[in-house]
Amino acid sequence: MTTNPIRGKRPKIFLILAGVVVLLLLIAAAFVTVTQVARQQERDSLVQLKNEQLVTLRDARSKLQPTLNAYLAAYKKAHLAAGSRDKAEQDSKKELEAFKEAEASAREAVRTITTSHGAEEGELSDAVAQFEDSYLGYVDYMAGLVDSYPQFHTLFGDSNDGCKGIFVGSPGDNLAERANLLIEAAGICRSATEKLGESKNPTYVDYALRVQNRVSQLEMDGAATAKAEQSLGPLNATLDQMKKKVDDAYARNASEQELLAIADELKGMNDQIKANKSEFDFAAKRYKKTVEEMPSLLEDVFSKHVPDEMKYFESVMPIRLAVLESVIDDALVE
Repeated sequence: MTTNPIRGKRPKIFLILAGVVVLLLLIAAAFVTVTQVARQQERDSLVQLKNEQLVTLRDARSKLQPTLNAYLAAYKKAHLAAGSRDKAEQDSKKELEAFKEAEASAREAVRTITTSHGAEEGELSDAVAQFEDSYLGYVDYMAGLVDSYPQFHTLFGDSNDGCKGIFVGSPGDNLAERANLLIEAAGICRSATEKLGESKNPTYVDYALRVQNRVSQLEMDGAATAKAEQSLGPLNATLDQMKKKVDDAYARNASEQELLAIADELKGMNDQIKANKSEFDFAAKRYKKTVEEMPSLLEDVFSKHVPDEMKYFESVMPIRLAVLESVIDDALVE
């Protein structure tokens, strides 16, 4: 009487177990489906990253250099024609806006890549971060060239708030007066170079520092030549007195001992004059050399230093881009 109920429950247990198995199979199938969908979405994102977003980025980057060159040429031409910074900025406004649009597109292009699906994980994240670092460094460098170009171009321009006044010439009647004028002009120049030194472009910052160093050298040498000139007058007056003393000694048949003493004084005086002349010549030659080097400092910015920086970015970015594309390709075959 006790066995029949138990036998009757077995089919129900089997049905329950079978239902659980079916449910687990359905869950597993759903999980596989979700995983496949997620994987497909990730693959689609990677394909889009490589075939669309990187292409857009290359296109945006290719517009930076031409728009930069167009703006620099337009500003320089306008400033040379008008001699006015305000007029130059006004006449190059169209070219400036074109560069700003190119800059915004370049920044948006790299932002799209860094926020794309999968770009924040694993190897792909590292490759994206390295490429972003060099790419944004390039964009920032170009933007800095544009933003501070008016300050750079007019540093030695016609305005009274730049460094043109350090080339003191005819306004000074003597070296002492010129040295004072130089000190006054150097203060104005430092104010201008400090503004340029706040640029976001490191090449401009280095140039501003080099100009400041040269101006300080001019001040030192200007002061040295002025001091030597001022000292030379009393020395020559003393020398004339000594010559008169010699003539008087000979006229009154002074003793040999007295003549030798006077000769020693003359020798000492001549040594002072030679030393004074040597200090003057050294400072004057260095002053002249510093002035002569000023134009080359300006020319080297765009003939040497800017191209060197561009070569660095042009060498680094392709390598990091190739690494990024390689990581994407590896992820697509997994």
